[in-house]
Amino acid sequence: MKRHSASVLGYGLSIAISAVVTLMTIPILIERVGADAWAGLAVGQAVGTGGAILIGFGWGTTGPVAVAKADDEGRKRIYVDSLRARVLLAVPVTAGAMAVTLFVMRAVQAESAVNAASYSLTGLLAGWYFSGAGKPYSFLALDTAPRVVGA
Repeated sequence: MKRHSASVLGYGLSIAISAVVTLMTIPILIERVGADAWAGLAVGQAVGTGGAILIGFGWGTTGPVAVAKADDEGRKRIYVDSLRARVLLAVPVTAGAMAVTLFVMRAVQAESAVNAASYSLTGLLAGWYFSGAGKPYSFLALDTAPRVVGA
């Protein structure tokens, strides 16, 4: 029971930290860069999030179950296989996300395109793996923390 509570706490912290940082950064960004620039960054984020879904290649859906069922050696193989596929997708998908953002935006094009790239590359993170392996604090440190630092 104690391990279950610690797991719930670990995953809960990831969600809470992400939510708080998101809610805190939006007004700060709007105040610092203005509404037009923030809108450009939001477009980059939206396009990049779509890119991350493509780069993730379904691992967020199928990966946790596969990892949970596998032994340690199988988990390593699953992760390496997923990483190979995702890295191959990362370059063209990220370039495409940047191009779409540049095409759509009139102002703050470079910043918006970089934002699209950074959000696209979150498709390389391994939160799905840590969920399947039952490692909430690895999820917190190696998935949530990079997202929060990026924000």
